[in-house]
Amino acid sequence: MVKLVENPPSLKTGSPEKKLVLSVLISSNLLSFVVRLLWIRVPNEFTENSEPWNAGYFNSLVVLKHILTLPQYTQTNRSLIGELNTVEAVLDFCDADLDLLACYPAVCALKTLSCLHRETCDKIISLNALPKLGNLISKDNCQKMVVKAYRRGVRPYEKRVLDDRYDQSEENFKDFTVPSIADRALNVLRSWSWKMQMSCSVVILQIAEQSDKYRKLVYKEKTILKALIKRFKTPAITANDCNMSAMSVKVVGMLSLSEELCWQLMDGNNIIKYLEDGILLPDNGPLNSYLETIMQLSTHSGRCRNKILESEEVVQALARYMFSFHKEIQGPALRTIANLAESEDLAKNLIKCGVTPKSISIVISYHQRSSVQHAKKIEKTLQRTCEKEWKEEEVAFGKERFEFFSRLDEDQAQILKDQGNKNFKLGLLDEAVKLYTEALNLVPYCLEVNNARKDGSRWWVLPAVLYSNRAQCHLNNADWESALKDCNEAMARCLEDNEESEKILLKTMFRRSRAWMELGQLFRALNDISHCLRNQTPGESNFQSYYWEIMVKYRTACGIEPIRRCGNCVGGEGDKLKRCGNCDEVYCSRECQVFAWELGHKTYCRK
Repeated sequence: MVKLVENPPSLKTGSPEKKLVLSVLISSNLLSFVVRLLWIRVPNEFTENSEPWNAGYFNSLVVLKHILTLPQYTQTNRSLIGELNTVEAVLDFCDADLDLLACYPAVCALKTLSCLHRETCDKIISLNALPKLGNLISKDNCQKMVVKAYRRGVRPYEKRVLDDRYDQSEENFKDFTVPSIADRALNVLRSWSWKMQMSCSVVILQIAEQSDKYRKLVYKEKTILKALIKRFKTPAITANDCNMSAMSVKVVGMLSLSEELCWQLMDGNNIIKYLEDGILLPDNGPLNSYLETIMQLSTHSGRCRNKILESEEVVQALARYMFSFHKEIQGPALRTIANLAESEDLAKNLIKCGVTPKSISIVISYHQRSSVQHAKKIEKTLQRTCEKEWKEEEVAFGKERFEFFSRLDEDQAQILKDQGNKNFKLGLLDEAVKLYTEALNLVPYCLEVNNARKDGSRWWVLPAVLYSNRAQCHLNNADWESALKDCNEAMARCLEDNEESEKILLKTMFRRSRAWMELGQLFRALNDISHCLRNQTPGESNFQSYYWEIMVKYRTACGIEPIRRCGNCVGGEGDKLKRCGNCDEVYCSRECQVFAWELGHKTYCRK
C-alpha cells in the first residue's frame, strides 16, 4: 500500500487508471484502517514475520500523509477525520523519541490537515499543542531530536527505509563544499528534519490565519515567539536558514493582521530592526516574504505606519525596489509605499528617501500596467499629504525632464562602460568612477519593447553592471559607504530569475559583504557571503576563505551563531561537533577539519 500511494505505477493525472485507483482508495475505508492502527499499542516489539511493530506506525503515517493530499478523499471523509481523532493520533507521533521514522510523516500529515480543515487548528489549540510546535521550529531543535534518536541506534528496518529514500535528500546537500561524510541514513533524517520545521511553521501560520483570538494565543506562546525572534537573529548561512527566515516573517505578518499585536511586535519585540536586516536579503523568496510583511504592517494607520517611516533603511530599500522588474519584489514595494504615503505626519520621509516625481515618472514610463497604476496612486497621494515638498520636487524635475529622457542612449552607455572597465584594469579608479557615472546618466532603464526578452520582460543587465562596477572602484578606494550604496542599487536591479542576473548578483553580494564587514555590519556581511557560497559554481571555493574571515570577526563581535555547523561542509546540525584546537570553529569530522585547514582556515585560526 505504501508503494502504491507513494509511487502510483505510471498513472497520468486525469487518466482513467488513476481515477480508478482514487475511487478504490475512497471507497475502501482506508482512512479508518490506518488511523486505528496508529491508536494500537501492543506489548510485543515484533510481529509474526519478525518486522518491528513500529514499522506499522511509519507505514500507516506515510499512507495517511499521501491520501490526505487527494482532494476527493478528504472532502468525502472530512467528518470521519474528526470522528477518528486523527489529529490526536498524529500529534502523538510528532516526537522522534517515540518513533524515529514516524515523526516526519506525522508532521507532514498535520500540516496537510491544518491547511484543509479549520477543525484541525481548533484541535491543536484545545490539546495545548502550540508549545510542541514552538519547540520543533526553534533553532536546530528538530535536528538535535532526530540525531539523538539516531545515535541511540537504528534498527535494520529503519536503516533500510532511510537508505531507500536517500535520493530524496541529495538536493539538500548539493551546495556543500564537499559531500558530507555522514552516512546516508543520517543525511535523510537531517533532510526530513528541515522539512519538519517548515511544516510546523505552516501549521502555526494556518492557526494564526483563523482569527484574532488564535493570533493572540500564538503570540502569547513563549516557545513560538522566542523561536521566531531567534530565527531573525540567525545568519542565513544555508538555504534552509533562508526558508525558515521566510516562514518566520510570514508568521509575523499573519500576527500583524491584529493591530494590537502589530504595536506589541514593534514596541516590545523591536521587529523593525529585524525587518531592516531581512529586507536586504538577496534571495527572492525570503525578500518577498519580508516585503509582504512590511506591507501588512503598513496597512495599520497612525503609529504603525509612522514606525516604518522612521526607519530610513526600510524606506530607502522600498524606494530602490520600485525599479525591480521582478513582480514579487516590485509589487509589494509599491503597495507598501502607497500605504505609507497616506501618513499625514511622516510621508515626507518617502520623498527624502527617493520616492520623487522623477522615480515615479520612471516607473510609469518603463514598467507594466499594474505597476503604473500603483505609481499613479502614490503620486496622487503624496500630492495631497506632502503638497509643499512634492511641488518643490516637481518643479526641480520639470526643468530637466525633457533632457533626462532625451539623453538616454544605450550604445553610448555601453561604450562608456567599456572605457570604464579599461581604466579600472589600469588602476585609474577615479577615471573609471567618472565614466561609470556618465554611463549611468545615459543608460536606459530597460530594453525597448521590440527588444524585450522571451518572457516579455524588458529587464536588462547594464544598469546593474554599472552600479556594481562602480562599487568595486569605491571598494578599492576604501570608500565603504559609497560602495555599499552602489551595491544596494545594483542588487535592486538584478533580482530576476535568469542566469545573466544571477551572475551579476553574485559579484555584487561579494562586494557588498566586504563593504558591510569594513563598516562593522558583520551579521549582514555573513548573510551576503553565505549567499555567494550557496550559489557559487559547484566544485569551486572562491568565497570560502572570505567566509571564514567574516565568520571569525562575527564570532568575536557577536558571539557564537545560534546554530552550530561544520566550518567546512556547513553540515552536522544537531550533532556533537569537533572543536578546532586553536579557535571556536567546529567540524563534523576529522576529514572536514583537514580539508578546511588545507583550504585556508589556518590563515584565520587563532593560534
